[in-house]
Amino acid sequence: MHLLLYAFALLVVLSNASPLYRRAPATIHSTCTVPGTFAITVDDGPYNQTWDLIKYLNEQNVHATFFINGKNWVDVATDSTLTSDGEKTYMDHVRFMHSSGHQVASHTFTHQILTDLTEDEIIDEMNMMSDLIYEAIQERPRYMRPPNGAYDDATQATLGNLGYEMVLWDLDSKDYINHNATVNERVFVQAFKDEDPKAQVTPAAISSKPEVSKPTPLPTGSHIALMHDVHYQTGPELIPWLVGQLRTRGYKMTTVADCLDDPRPYQ
Repeated sequence: MHLLLYAFALLVVLSNASPLYRRAPATIHSTCTVPGTFAITVDDGPYNQTWDLIKYLNEQNVHATFFINGKNWVDVATDSTLTSDGEKTYMDHVRFMHSSGHQVASHTFTHQILTDLTEDEIIDEMNMMSDLIYEAIQERPRYMRPPNGAYDDATQATLGNLGYEMVLWDLDSKDYINHNATVNERVFVQAFKDEDPKAQVTPAAISSKPEVSKPTPLPTGSHIALMHDVHYQTGPELIPWLVGQLRTRGYKMTTVADCLDDPRPYQ
């Protein structure tokens, strides 16, 4: 009888326990761990220039990571836009990212600041985004970026319980503040100079085909860069400039999962 009462009491305790403590808090990644890698990460899309950005990256044999929303600048489930390949739905955009070898990751469903939400609201945001991505590519993201990079202990615990890795950055283009690619380039120029004071930084020659250059020594740095494809200068100007600079310096431009030496970008 006592054993039954103990078992019942234990069941009540477990059923009322907060899910925050059932798994370890989400791991936070702010930079790549594989030397010589550079992760171009793009937030807030997809949007009306995303399709052609994907095409450019594909032509350059560059893989990037897209942290996408479901309802932010557009409604991904229902909206479409005109691209260089005709009218495409935003679900087509997500499929195009994935089929091209880019990493599709979560930026929450509606870009809510997670520290302002309850645990249940965070779970809803993440699950709705996961469901939408699954509908598009039959994969569920394992990596996410909190909007504005905002998180606290409770947020980190909830995301860990849902099986997510959190991704921040160590290079911020600030393309969301200054809509000028020349200004946005400055953070990268400074990073290159910090790594190699003798480095020459010049505008990149943008080609529609992959550039072929002499082998260069593997750079010692590794970075995760923050950009947004919803701003008009980023896809057509800033990213092509950055790709040229990174190629000149011998960086491997790859996904977040790859630059962390993680073979599992999806859950």
